[in-house]
Amino acid sequence: MRERSDGYRGRFFILDGPDGCGKSTQARTTVNYLTEQGYDVVHLRDPGGTSIGEQIRSVLLNPKNKEMSDNAELGLFMSSRAQLVNERIKPALSDGRIVVCERWIPSTMTYQTAEITDMNERDRRMIEICDVGKFFTEGLRPDLTMIIDVEAEEGLRRVMAQRGETDRIESKGLGYHQAVRGGFLRIPNLLEERDDFGNIKIVLPLDMESTTKEIIRLVNEEL
Repeated sequence: MRERSDGYRGRFFILDGPDGCGKSTQARTTVNYLTEQGYDVVHLRDPGGTSIGEQIRSVLLNPKNKEMSDNAELGLFMSSRAQLVNERIKPALSDGRIVVCERWIPSTMTYQTAEITDMNERDRRMIEICDVGKFFTEGLRPDLTMIIDVEAEEGLRRVMAQRGETDRIESKGLGYHQAVRGGFLRIPNLLEERDDFGNIKIVLPLDMESTTKEIIRLVNEEL
């Protein structure tokens, strides 16, 4: 692998998207593929991935915490990422390893703004959250951010079929999750003139095998 512009020898890949898009399944498949190709791979999830991050995750997703304010939620998500970057991601990249992470700052940009109906205001707030994220993660940029698309109805159906219950964020209404999906789809154009998340690609909602092939193709282009 060629060295990144920031001097790290590894690669940093993000799989993101609405609830039920299949990112966890695709992350595992991608990790297995890269491992079979001889790469040393670290599989992480956000929030989480560290002892501190997993404790934060349990607070964020606990259905009992319905009174959590937007700024409290934002601070918790970003704190988990700050710990993840310093404890796990930077050391892995320094060692020349590949990091595959489920979710990243784009998730917070979309979920936190899903209830804003004025699109100009939503875009402004999404950029604001992006900048906060850059501060907490010390400007560390993924090489590739893949957003797996899925209709909100189908995504929620998959969540219920898999677990039979929803967490604090998943339990919000269909309209909220439709707005989340719309936010994810806005990100490539919104950040077109910036370089916050490397190459940003929307992966269309194909069958699982076709989705996997597309993700592997995108990953290989970055190696």
